[in-house]
Amino acid sequence: YILKNIQTAGLIVSLFLFLFFLFKHIYHYLSYLGYNITGYRYFLVTLIFICISFLIIKIKDKLKITYLINIISITLVLTVLLNIFNNFIRMHFYNQGLKECVLVDTINTIDLQQNVSQPNIYYITVDSYLREDILNKALGYDNSEFINYLNQKGFYIASKSSSNYMHTESSLVSSLNMNYIDLSTIKDNSTAKRASLKLIKNNKVREFLKKYGYKFVNISSMEYTTDIPNADIYINCNSINTFELSLLNMTFLSEMLSSRFKINLMKTSYLKAFESLKETVKLKHPIFVFAHLAGVHSPYLFCKNGEDMIWYKINDKTIKDFKNKLPSKKIELIEGLKDNEYSEEDLNRILNTLDMKEKEIKRIKNYTTKITLPTEVLFIIGEKAIENFKNKVSDTKLNILINLIKYENMFTSIDELNEKLKSYGFTENEINKIKKYTSLIYNINYNSYEIKTGYQEQLVFLNNKLKETIDYIMSNSQKPSIIIVQGDHGSSISTTLDMKEIFSILNVYYLPGNSKTGKLYKEITPVNTFRIIFNTYFNTDLPLLKDINYYSTFSNPYEFIDVTDKVKN
Repeated sequence: YILKNIQTAGLIVSLFLFLFFLFKHIYHYLSYLGYNITGYRYFLVTLIFICISFLIIKIKDKLKITYLINIISITLVLTVLLNIFNNFIRMHFYNQGLKECVLVDTINTIDLQQNVSQPNIYYITVDSYLREDILNKALGYDNSEFINYLNQKGFYIASKSSSNYMHTESSLVSSLNMNYIDLSTIKDNSTAKRASLKLIKNNKVREFLKKYGYKFVNISSMEYTTDIPNADIYINCNSINTFELSLLNMTFLSEMLSSRFKINLMKTSYLKAFESLKETVKLKHPIFVFAHLAGVHSPYLFCKNGEDMIWYKINDKTIKDFKNKLPSKKIELIEGLKDNEYSEEDLNRILNTLDMKEKEIKRIKNYTTKITLPTEVLFIIGEKAIENFKNKVSDTKLNILINLIKYENMFTSIDELNEKLKSYGFTENEINKIKKYTSLIYNINYNSYEIKTGYQEQLVFLNNKLKETIDYIMSNSQKPSIIIVQGDHGSSISTTLDMKEIFSILNVYYLPGNSKTGKLYKEITPVNTFRIIFNTYFNTDLPLLKDINYYSTFSNPYEFIDVTDKVKN
């Protein structure tokens, strides 16, 4: 209507959509080239849009542009379709059992016992929840109040428990399939990843219980690994799904909405999971409920009473704003706090010790920088760089590149990446080729103080939510339910490579019935959890496996190293 030309309008709308959805890709590519446009990225995109729109309006023969865009669009669509077709073929072979992480089948041969009680089963995994003694050692936090609550409720506390693996994915593959991952079937990380997701979704525990008439209930989370839409009953706790979030992250809206929008999404999902667990008591028996809760894994969203987790940072601007509003001695004291980050509780405590009045504290907090999600930008070298360099550089350099990608693949700037590659003897030409396979990611980055404070605050909040949920399930279930609350892995609060801390987990069991906890033991690991449950309640005779702890890096999560001795001793 405004342009009075349908072709012109169509081209300008296409341009807008192109820039809208490719904003992040363009921004990352320019960053990779070394251009820092962070401060004026919106202005630059707007300027590009105006300039190209002006050219479109001025060009008379718009038909040729339309043809060109159509050819480009058809090419892109065909590329996507070919990728989809390729994935369908791979899925077909994958579903036939090829390229799958195999776990020994111990369930199908079991004779089913028909006359057994069928309690509801709640398997609640809590991300990064450390056991009591390690919490005390690493954090100086006494968790006995929560442990005493569990004891009073009749839970068995596995006080020396540890996880079998250090990553959520491999840990849940093992616990839900009651076995260790067979390394002989793993060819590469991508194969293992696909197989792991299938093994979590179609796990042996679910399979076994189905034979007894159990309905599998999945409480979803924003962690796609534990999201199982093919469950008998799928309860979605997310405001938007992972695809919608990924699509949003491609656009400039994710920048405009800031971290507050994403935090609110995560908080909604976190809280709704607890409410959904309560709602399951209304479902018909028997049910097997699997919920993976965000627990005390970063990002830290809640203070102990449920308030937002916010970090206050006093900077030069804070001091400048107060120079003529406070006595010089107090200004000097505030300067001593500059560039450090504090929780609200700690900042209040520190300012009180500096004899600040309540009104002064309030004014200082109003002028501080408030951070909800500490982040850093990282540059990562893609594995395709290895394929590209095969037979083109010496074996020594190729091995250096492989190890660099495996163990050191996080760089805070392109300059840091350049210096690292130069130090290993790569030429300028080789460095430029490697950089073509480099991508940019945003990484949540907490310092040591933030980790310890954030973990403890959210732990107190989590404990209260768990107590509230357990009380509700026990009070409102038609008959006693089996309740397992288990950490999927430990944490690294002390930021050191402490194997006890990385693997030690909260692991507690409520097993209704007299003497049902007799087969449990304090060192039990998740791989044996359902072996004991099935032996106790379903008269099976599954042998218990040796409790082993496998370490692996984040870049190579399926290259396992047995560290059991370091965890146990």
